Amino acid sequence: MMSHKSSLKDPSVFGNKPKASPPLSPAQATKELVEKAKKISNWDATSTTADLKDFILTTLAFGKKGDRVVLVLIQEERTSKETWDKSLWASETALDLLGWLLENFRDAFDKKPDNKGQKESDISNRRAMHFAIDQKNYGFLVCFFSLPIDKLDKVKSIFECEEKERKNVVHLALETGVPFASSFIAVCSATALTKVDVDGYTPIHRGMRREDKAEMWVPSPPPSSKQSNNSIVIRREFVGRDILAALKERQDALGILPKVLTAVAQTGSLYEDLAAMKGVHRDTDPVLEELKGLIFQHLKSIQDATTALYGNSMEAKELCLDMSDFNRSSHDFEKFVDRLITMKPRNIKVDTDDDDTADSLTGMVSFEDTLFFVQLPDLNHVKQPCYQETIRKLFCWLADDQGVKTIKRLYIPDSSLIPLSDAFIARYVLDQFQIEAMDWRRLDLNLDVFTQGCPGSLEDAEQAPVTSWDTRKHIKELTLYSSGNWSVLYHWISEEGLAKLPELEKVVIEIVHLNPANQRGVHDENIRKYHRSMVAKYKNDLYTMHKEQQRYNAPFLNYRYALEIRLDARWDYPRSFQEAEEPTMSVPRFTSLLGPCKSFIEEQISQADGVQSTITARGDKQRNGLGKQDERHGLLDKHEVALKLYELTLLSEPDRRIKVAIIDNGADKIRSPIGPWIDKGISYVSSDRDGNTPRPWWMVADAHGTQMASLINNVNPYCRLYIARVGKGRDIDPKKAAKAIDWAVEQQVDIISMSWATKSNDNELKSAIENAAKSSVGSKRRPTLMFCSTADEGAFAGDVYPVNYTNFVVSVTATDNWGGLTSKADPQKKIDIRIPGEDLEASAPVYLPNAGTSVSGSSVATALAAGIASLALLLLRAYNHVEEDEAFWRFYTRNGIMGVFNRMDASKGALQVQHLFPSHPVDPSTLDAGAMSEKWNIRNFPE
Repeated sequence: MMSHKSSLKDPSVFGNKPKASPPLSPAQATKELVEKAKKISNWDATSTTADLKDFILTTLAFGKKGDRVVLVLIQEERTSKETWDKSLWASETALDLLGWLLENFRDAFDKKPDNKGQKESDISNRRAMHFAIDQKNYGFLVCFFSLPIDKLDKVKSIFECEEKERKNVVHLALETGVPFASSFIAVCSATALTKVDVDGYTPIHRGMRREDKAEMWVPSPPPSSKQSNNSIVIRREFVGRDILAALKERQDALGILPKVLTAVAQTGSLYEDLAAMKGVHRDTDPVLEELKGLIFQHLKSIQDATTALYGNSMEAKELCLDMSDFNRSSHDFEKFVDRLITMKPRNIKVDTDDDDTADSLTGMVSFEDTLFFVQLPDLNHVKQPCYQETIRKLFCWLADDQGVKTIKRLYIPDSSLIPLSDAFIARYVLDQFQIEAMDWRRLDLNLDVFTQGCPGSLEDAEQAPVTSWDTRKHIKELTLYSSGNWSVLYHWISEEGLAKLPELEKVVIEIVHLNPANQRGVHDENIRKYHRSMVAKYKNDLYTMHKEQQRYNAPFLNYRYALEIRLDARWDYPRSFQEAEEPTMSVPRFTSLLGPCKSFIEEQISQADGVQSTITARGDKQRNGLGKQDERHGLLDKHEVALKLYELTLLSEPDRRIKVAIIDNGADKIRSPIGPWIDKGISYVSSDRDGNTPRPWWMVADAHGTQMASLINNVNPYCRLYIARVGKGRDIDPKKAAKAIDWAVEQQVDIISMSWATKSNDNELKSAIENAAKSSVGSKRRPTLMFCSTADEGAFAGDVYPVNYTNFVVSVTATDNWGGLTSKADPQKKIDIRIPGEDLEASAPVYLPNAGTSVSGSSVATALAAGIASLALLLLRAYNHVEEDEAFWRFYTRNGIMGVFNRMDASKGALQVQHLFPSHPVDPSTLDAGAMSEKWNIRNFPE
């Protein structure tokens, strides 16, 4: 029984409860947590840390289930240089505490806290690592990175957490210039490093865009008796090269680098962006040089390398040179090279009074200083005679004019009868370029050309530089050709041969078969059998020798390379050829009907050119609201029209000219008149199955694409051409065409012309067509106008594509010169546009003398329709102030542009261009703001 005395002391007797203690403030809670942590001697034992865990879970300041504990520690335990020695983060306790928190309160590091029941504060809706970076709490961060790597490896996903603008922890660290930012790169996950933020930047891109910062105070890692030696090295300053070094040191660098290098942000790719920032110093900047080296080292795809170097820039240079299109007698390789070497790089301007734009234009083709590969044409099959002087000019032009220094892989399919000499290759190839892999089709090659040098003549032998020392040091792969001569084979394998090349990794020896021709004086079957048995023995002997050599680690000799020997290698024998005449060129008859329109435009341009001061006045006029269309008449005055045509037809900033993409088998930019009008191109055609050796889009094996481009150019010489190569000859691949359509949309072309048809209803092609025809008001993306040709197989054609995607493309067929359907057209097929397309003359590359000058068919009509549409868009823009308005987008749809073509009786037969385009340029009615303005007022075209 409770005594009276004790009951007086116990307030519960009277129904009173103990008074609750006020909640601890964040500062008080932090202080008590640190004191408890200092008393723990064994952090691995649950019993010794239970009290600390209960304290965190029950303390309001640390949030729900302790989700604020790390944020509170970061906020309350701040550091400075003066107070560092007394800071929590400078102690061994901090290391133990952080490691324990990572295991027991992981969510406190990478999740936002639950704010229910909490006062709004700086740590509300924040994540711990982001908050530490914003607060510049370098003590916490240094302590965190001082944890053993094996512990940090388990929590890599912490760095993937995102806050504002989709920036993860590494984005923020590198963007704000945390002095030891490279530590974030060393520890974080691959996902965190390759993630792009709202502007398209990877963390590396954000960091490299910052200027290097001077060294600032960084806390020293806390001491620890238990700290392992595998902690990361904390670099104490923010330097761009440290970022690259940390990235390269990662074990998964091979997987990360391609994604980082090819990410394209608003300001371009990483390399493109940094190069623009460096400006005139871009060629000497060590960081850019290192970055460029990484691109060529880690990106195996030429398309990826192009993206990494140039992003979406118009100034992309060529990264390879494949001349295998000249493996035929009809292609004049010598004439092509003579034209090619007259071109200057894009950055060199040439003053000239020559009126011929094609001859005076510079920069048609420019090459990067490192090329993935160069492949010469098969010198057994090029048009003969092909002199060595032609090849000398080509290599000297690449080295001297284009600045090419490195060729990663060089193919020289040499002539079997008159091969290039050792001295020639030494002087004009190996002396001028660093070659990493070389395949020179030359029987029984003397390796001295690689190992000892080969002076050009006896007179200058003493003064001549030792040949190919750079190549000798860097060459990694060689392909050699053998007739089966044992002396040569033995020399190659000996210590005087391949072993002298220190970086050699792989050698392929092709032992060729004897001539299989069944002709008098040629080897009979018994001789060929004996030869095969003899070289088979040589093959085994060479393998045995090489294995024995690899057992010994001979100084200054390299036997580490892999050896592969192939028997019965194919060997070609040249044939003689007859030289063909060059074709003549003339203007197609149908396009001559548009001559008055071009004369009219030239007259308008000349008027605007004569009153340049009016251009400024026009800007003032528009700002004052005076340049809008007259509400009563919907017309622009003649000065406005002239000035708009001036801007829409000549190069300006920004470039407002109409863009037309030709998806075909490429277009010649060197030896055809259309070169100056080509802005950009891409090739999806490769010489190998892996797609690693793209053939040039600007050099062709078949004239079709060039002829279609020339027809468009003849109709509208004011548009810019974009070339996509999706076939070697007439072999159009629908999957490659789909990629080309996507590319054209990325380039924001106005029109896509496809003068071909396939019976394959390919899903990728259909998807690309549908996507190109779409518009997006939110992203300000208009549709892309597409023209496609019919099959020219009459009633037996069946369904062909992409013309059968009738809701998205404009279909075109050819008529004869009187407007009647040709015998190849399907009369039952409903076609949008009919255009004369028989026996029209179109320009072809002059090195294709058998291409002819006359072309016919629906492909021709399609190119003409695309050209007329581009001219129509030009005039619609010139006579209306709404070309950037969504209301104008309807002319980029099938139905919208057909409203224009139907005014010219498009579906009735021969197109009546005079219904809309000028027919008499000297007629005053076509030179004022009256008749033409009325014709091209968008209100007069049905919606």
